[in-house]
Amino acid sequence: MSQNNSSPAPNMDLTTGTLYTYTLILTLMQQFYSTIGFIFDASIVYVTVKNKSLHKSYGYLLGICSFFNTLMDSVNFLPTFLVLIKKQISMKMCFWLQAYGSVLDINAPFCLLFISLDRLLSFVKPTL
Repeated sequence: MSQNNSSPAPNMDLTTGTLYTYTLILTLMQQFYSTIGFIFDASIVYVTVKNKSLHKSYGYLLGICSFFNTLMDSVNFLPTFLVLIKKQISMKMCFWLQAYGSVLDINAPFCLLFISLDRLLSFVKPTL
């Protein structure tokens, strides 16, 4: 017997009712916080590029970290768009559209590690 696995729950309508309302509220809240993060991270990248005093290792590392966080925040626009237009996509398409956000999410702790090591080295050896 063949089953159609295109819907997460075969007998559930995900575009109306209480479940859709909760999903819409949570998605819009996530989008709000993501937009704030996107704006602040983009402003850090802009200030790092424009300000000559930040053209040192710390400034570059901070700018790179903020740039990757900006890209990571851009992943949250897809679920909001899909919820607002009440459209479902396949799991495979969802995976590939969300994959780069997961890779960038893994990148964030490494950026912070390199910033921490840079600050530690500048504290131990200030002449470098």
